[in-house]
Amino acid sequence: MGSNTDKLQLNLWNRFFLNRGQYNENLSRIDNAYGVIDTVKHDLGTVNERLGPLQSGIASANGQIGTLQSGLASANGEIDTARSGIASVQQHMEEIRTKQAAMRDDMTKLQHDVAVLEPGGTFPLQEFIERGVNVTWYKQDTDNDYTKALAEALKVGRNIYFPPGSYEVNFPKLPEGVLIYGQGAVIIGGLSLSSNTMISGIQFAGKTNSGTYLNPGVWVTEGTGISIENCLFDQTRIYTGDPQNGKVISKIRIHRCSFTGDYNGFQVDPQAIEMYGAYDVQITDNLFDVANAHRFLKISTANPSTTPVVQDFYSRRVVISGNVMKGSMNANHKQVIDLFDGAVELVIANNVVEIDGEPDVFLECKPDGAQGASTSKHRQIAVTGNSIQVRSKHIISLLGANSLPFEDGLQTCTIVGNELKSTHPSPSEAIDVRGFNQTIIANNNIFFEGDQSYLVAIWSACNDAFSISGNVANKGSILIESEAQTKEGTDYRTDWEQGIVKGNILRNYRYYGGINLMKLHMTQLIVEGNVMQSSDGAKVNSAIYIDSESIANLILIGNMNKAMQESFNRVLLVNGDIVRSTETGNSWNVRETEGTAPPVGGAWKVGDTVRNKMAVSGQYIGWVCVAAGRACKTVWQPNTAYNVNALVNANGKVYKCTKAGTSGNTAPTRTSGDITDGTVTWQYIDVLAVFKAYGMIV
Repeated sequence: MGSNTDKLQLNLWNRFFLNRGQYNENLSRIDNAYGVIDTVKHDLGTVNERLGPLQSGIASANGQIGTLQSGLASANGEIDTARSGIASVQQHMEEIRTKQAAMRDDMTKLQHDVAVLEPGGTFPLQEFIERGVNVTWYKQDTDNDYTKALAEALKVGRNIYFPPGSYEVNFPKLPEGVLIYGQGAVIIGGLSLSSNTMISGIQFAGKTNSGTYLNPGVWVTEGTGISIENCLFDQTRIYTGDPQNGKVISKIRIHRCSFTGDYNGFQVDPQAIEMYGAYDVQITDNLFDVANAHRFLKISTANPSTTPVVQDFYSRRVVISGNVMKGSMNANHKQVIDLFDGAVELVIANNVVEIDGEPDVFLECKPDGAQGASTSKHRQIAVTGNSIQVRSKHIISLLGANSLPFEDGLQTCTIVGNELKSTHPSPSEAIDVRGFNQTIIANNNIFFEGDQSYLVAIWSACNDAFSISGNVANKGSILIESEAQTKEGTDYRTDWEQGIVKGNILRNYRYYGGINLMKLHMTQLIVEGNVMQSSDGAKVNSAIYIDSESIANLILIGNMNKAMQESFNRVLLVNGDIVRSTETGNSWNVRETEGTAPPVGGAWKVGDTVRNKMAVSGQYIGWVCVAAGRACKTVWQPNTAYNVNALVNANGKVYKCTKAGTSGNTAPTRTSGDITDGTVTWQYIDVLAVFKAYGMIV
């Protein structure tokens, strides 16, 4: 559609309003004419009234001819005036008839113009009503640059439609309140958005596959109420904020979009979404499937280069939920999600992640080195319900308030119900949380595909009050510290922490022990109901390893530990002052039972006792375990039939029958594999526990 149609529309409306005004003016003139006619009629009536007396005077007074002639002259004058008035009225009536004819012509033209706008006419009124302004109507040249056409379309309306096709658009600044949508439309280049703008159904394509920067398809420097949904960003990205001027954007929604492409050709930090100082952000139900990314998401303060970081410019109320993230990281890999220099009220929930390459970490929240060490405070962060598989040494690393005092209760961190898997051959830790006022790490399922000596499943450092509960890890230990330092040299420290470590399952722990308490300054720590096991027979030192400064009250209740060496099944205090310690019901605590004889089954450790409940004078008080192992009173016999699951002891060892048969002539001695004895097959269980009687009663 071109300029002729625009002129037709303008003339149509001008004629409509002009003819309506002329019509009203003519009606007014008709009313005036009828008034003049009434005046003439009145004058004629007056003349008739005067003619009556004159005729009567002529009949009755012939002698007064002079007077009569004078009266007739006066009457003739009045008649001439009346005739003049009648002629004037007739002239006005003719003018009215002429204008009525012109009005009929204008109405005929108006009806024609309206017919053009009606369905079936030459103007696509129905498409305009259903879709808005079609950007192709305003394309006047033959190239593919639609930047000017979009500007012209925006003069007509705010709902802009891109039909199927390819359009080059070079970042025009859109006015507020615009809806741009398309079906099969590809925009090469991008758009600069303002407030109250919605983009839907557009595919944004990058102009190049290489260069210094990955150019944005959507650019937002300021504004509020912006929605981007059902769009595809191929070899391009979304960029919001103005880090140079510290402007803040708000109410941003990125929903059901797809991000694709290979970022390998771009030199500086190619990432799908980059935000600075964003408030009330929803990044939901999107697909990220990019190759060689530097990051997938970066959420930063609005002025990261300013010292100190201004808390008003923090990113706030950000939800990253329901997204699918897959693809790979480039050689300069960083984080999959980077929360940089300040994030407040942030939720990362129900995302599914499977990333190749080797990102440093899946999720990182940290200050910018020494600059942010005394200023940044990440607050109210929740990471819940995510399924994450990455080839990284670290999975979640959240660094909070550093050495700053906790002046309020808002510096909280919650990591609950996540599936965390590292496929890195030499991983470091799954969860690393430091510097928060209140921390909950619960019900996470942690899986390491690789291994190393100092492998940590959960690392809690310098958190003022924390709860670590219900987590399951196939490998790795739990590490708790009151002092720590980042690789950038940022110091973390807090005093007089309170914490609980409860109900965790460490299936194959590493480090110094299952639960490691390092450099602690704590008022109270409860370690309860944890199940720990280790197959490391060389490096593991204990179930609970303590190398701390001071713990006012340490409570160890109902923990279970199974290490390859019996000496590891204990608490090892290397250093530190424990003011008060309570231990009960742990697997390494001495067991006291009652009976009438030494035990005939079960696992026992040195120091366990069986008190003789039938003791009398001349008998022993009880029996004490002097060699840890499995109790078994049935001694192996040659040429004897044994059933499956039968237990015997032989040569100080305990065996279980796995294949029924008859024993041979020589007792088993091996401690591994299937052990053949005649037609019986045995499995080694443990060494034989040895009990000695003690305390003769005289």
